[in-house]
Amino acid sequence: MQKLFIAFCTFDRRQTLILIKDMMLKELLKSKGVKQKWLAKKIGVSEVTLSNWVKDKSHPSKSNLKKLSEALNIDESDLIN
Repeated sequence: MQKLFIAFCTFDRRQTLILIKDMMLKELLKSKGVKQKWLAKKIGVSEVTLSNWVKDKSHPSKSNLKKLSEALNIDESDLIN
């Protein structure tokens, strides 16, 4: 069974539950040969922020999920469950 982590993102005065597959970012970066430093710069977040997402210390907002999916050339639905 795949482990999931939960992020609560607040936007438009609503709270939305986002489930992101555990280790998804780490696996995607490795499979695509993408460095965290490059991706962080590409989507406009700090390297520390991206590292925290990869390590499951914090979670991306909905807008950052969209940026991640665009930068990695995958559907946003592939990042969330």
